[in-house]
Parts: sequence; C-alpha cells; structure tokens
Amino acid sequence: MLLKLLRNAKGYLRFQIEGGFPEKFLNQAVEDGLQIWNMSQKDYCITAYTTPNDYHKMRRYAKRTGVRLSVAKKYGLPFVRFRYRKRWGIGAGIVIAVLGMVVMNQFLWQITIEGNQRVSRQQLLDGLRDNGVGIGSRLSQIDTLAVEQDMLLRFDNLAWIALNLEGSSLHIQVDERVLPPEPINTNDPCNVVAGKTGVIQVMEVYVGQPMKQKGEAVQEGELLVSGVVTMGEKNVLRHARAKVLAQVEEEITIEVPFRQKKQTLTGQQAVNRSLLFFDMELPITRSTLPGECQRLEEEWPVFFFGLRLPFGWKKVTQTGITSEIITLTEEEAKVQAMEQLEQERRARFGNREAQRKSLAGEVREDRFVLHALYLAVEDIAVPREILVEE
Repeated sequence: MLLKLLRNAKGYLRFQIEGGFPEKFLNQAVEDGLQIWNMSQKDYCITAYTTPNDYHKMRRYAKRTGVRLSVAKKYGLPFVRFRYRKRWGIGAGIVIAVLGMVVMNQFLWQITIEGNQRVSRQQLLDGLRDNGVGIGSRLSQIDTLAVEQDMLLRFDNLAWIALNLEGSSLHIQVDERVLPPEPINTNDPCNVVAGKTGVIQVMEVYVGQPMKQKGEAVQEGELLVSGVVTMGEKNVLRHARAKVLAQVEEEITIEVPFRQKKQTLTGQQAVNRSLLFFDMELPITRSTLPGECQRLEEEWPVFFFGLRLPFGWKKVTQTGITSEIITLTEEEAKVQAMEQLEQERRARFGNREAQRKSLAGEVREDRFVLHALYLAVEDIAVPREILVEE
C-alpha cells in the first residue's frame, strides 16, 4: 500500500517493448539498476511498468538492442498536475476549499443532546445561548466548565451535565435528578378514609386500627383505618397508614354531535422555499393560499463527511382545505362514539385492568350520548387529619 502511494506521488508509466532483442534489452536495463515491474507478454509485445526517469534512460539500451519503446499510459500526481496546468480554476477551488475547511473548523456547527426527558431540548439550547454557545460560536471562546456550572444552577432537574467538544461538534450528555417522594409527616395524627365507593379486595394496614375487612363495601369518605390506637388503658393518636385496593365503578360519557364540520383537501398547493443560514431563514420563493390550509414543513440540512454545516434548505407546502357541514346518522355517530370511548378508556386506565360492566347509548337533542360503566381496582386509601382540640 505504501509503495503504491509513493509511486503515485512520484508518477509512473506503463510502456511496451516491440521488435529487436527484448531479452537482451531487459537484461541490460536490470543490470544497470533500472526499475521494471509487472511484466507481461502477449504475442510479440512485452508490457511493463517503470518510472519516468528510468524510461528516459532505457532509450540508449533500446538503440543498442533494436527494440521499439512506446508509452501506453501515464499514472500519478505529476502527470495529473501537468494535464491541468492551464486550468487554474481547479487549483484555486481546491485552495479555497481547504481554507474554508480550516476556517470552518474554528466554529461550532452541530449540537447534539442526550439523556434529557423533563428538560426539553429547546430549554437547554436557550440556556446555552445565554452562555454565548450556539451554532456559529467560536470554539476557542467556549468555556465548557463554566457553562456546565451555570446550566446546573439554572435547571434544578439536572443532576449532572457534560459538554464534550469534538471537532466542530458539541455533544451534551445530561443526567436528570430523580426527585424523592414528598416526605410524610408521621407526627400529625390522621385516619385513613375511602377516597371512592367500592368493595375492598386487598387491605394492608401498616399503622393504625383497621375498621373494615376484605370483601366489605365502603362508601366514599367512610373510615377505613383509625388513627386512634388503644394501648393498655389509654388511647394514643397515630398517623395511620394503609394500602386498600378496592373494586370501584368509573363512568365514561362520550358525546358526539350529529352536525359536524368536515374538512377536505382541495389539492391546490403553494410551495415556499428558503435558505437556512445559521439561525436565519432567507426566503427564495414566497406564495400563499387564501383561506384555510394544511401546512407541512420539511428541512434538509447539509452534511460534509458526517458534519452538519450551518446551512440547508427548507420547504413549506400549503395545501388548500374546504370545509362543509355534514349530518351523521345515528349509526355513524355511534361508531365515532365507540372509537372515542376506546381512546378515553386507554387514557384513563392505562395498564390497569378494567372490566366494562354496562354500555348504553341514547339520542339527546342534537347529539348521540354513550354511557359506559367500568369496574377497576385501585388504591382508595386517603389520609385525613384528626383535629385535636387544644
């Protein structure tokens, strides 16, 4: 590999030997130390490779042995440079590109952030900007240690942050703080009451006197665990704590109006294109559609060897929309109501098991109303303070 690179740097050529006494010619050239490699023969023609200087030295041996030498092809940088010697624009372009890369490597062109959940990317970027760090910032002026300290003071949810400069890219890794649960003041006496009406399935009492048992039905606000505990011959107030899982009823009501607004795409479009340069957006074409429209934004950043450059293209497509009032039949409204009911069920219960107990629909004036009753299991234990007269 290294030998090939050296040959390309110095230049080499492929030549042909015909006629005369080629064996005698090759013996004299090799004895004189000339470089010849990769020889091959086809019919009465020998092909081989050599350097430009050694090719010129071979001419005297060619005269002595009666062979004819001819150059088949030239390789390497010297021949390329000679071929394009009058095309100064190519050389100037290479110089400008190299200078451009040198200059661009002095600035920040890409910011990546990993590990953030509660603190949004935009909030972190705004914090960096307040510290003078953003796309186009000079790398030599970025004090990563000072920025890290300021970001930790600025965002309470951050437990740790690291800024790593790699070339013209800034990689930010954050670790968010795990917030501890609110402390329970066990010095304040309290009871545990039912937060909802239901049937107790599981009852685990940690502190206090249980007043109900598994399988009993309780009403909302009813006492489950008393904070008044009898110890010997006197009563002592305690901060009652318990886990009480009960089967409760939850109702979901969905209303779907019969008259609805329906939107349809017209197919008429207006396309705006812009050039993105740093934080600026330079419009190239501008057009708008009257009335309502659907808006779609697309961006194409420019990358150079995996590095995102500070410019790119943006395309905004507006598609016209027509609106009309339609009237649903009762059956169509019911289908919509069932779809919305399923979405609401997933949002409310999540991974909790919920069994549908009843489902009923009715027409109420200008809408269809769907009532669904579910049975679900949840913790209904709610602490309630015991007021003590002083």
